[in-house]
Amino acid sequence: MLIAAIHGNSQNFKGGLFGGAVASQVYGDKLSGYDKAGFHVGGYVSNNFGSKDNGFRFEIQYITKGSRKNTNIKIGDYRFYLLRLNYIEMPFTFYMKSKMVKNLIYEAGLSYGVLVSAKEDPDGGGFYVPDYPPYRDWEFAGHAGIRYRFSEKWDFATKVSYSILKIRPYPGNQAYYFDRGQMNNVLTATLYYKFGKDE
Repeated sequence: MLIAAIHGNSQNFKGGLFGGAVASQVYGDKLSGYDKAGFHVGGYVSNNFGSKDNGFRFEIQYITKGSRKNTNIKIGDYRFYLLRLNYIEMPFTFYMKSKMVKNLIYEAGLSYGVLVSAKEDPDGGGFYVPDYPPYRDWEFAGHAGIRYRFSEKWDFATKVSYSILKIRPYPGNQAYYFDRGQMNNVLTATLYYKFGKDE
């Protein structure tokens, strides 16, 4: 009976690939703006458990995050900063189809990421591995966004993601009320390609 139940439920699983652009910043680095461009790419498995309106999706992706500040000689601003954070990330997402707009899907969920590499260039003199204080080896974040299905195989999605726990403490573990360290703040624009038939 258990094997039959698993086999029956497996009919609802769908998979595919995705990739897209990333714009990111790091809260707490005294800079502002989504000035660090990057990308993400990966694969997913989803299951609607027989429902036509909602379901879950599990992804695994490689994603580049960080922060950037370019010099602006015209206004006399010679500051430069570049931070590159690369993660293997596993988002888990709940999605729900809109009742009002056809093919529009609302999404929200949590993700766990493992830091692959961290490189920092604070003045344009070259990269080094930051160690005071170091970045955490992992990240726990929340995300939300919308997805639009424009064909049976292709979806386009936009999403915002924000760290739930700090990715790096301030020097000396300083804390200012709820401000206890640096956080990733990420925007993504993604194309999804689905294998098989529509969900």
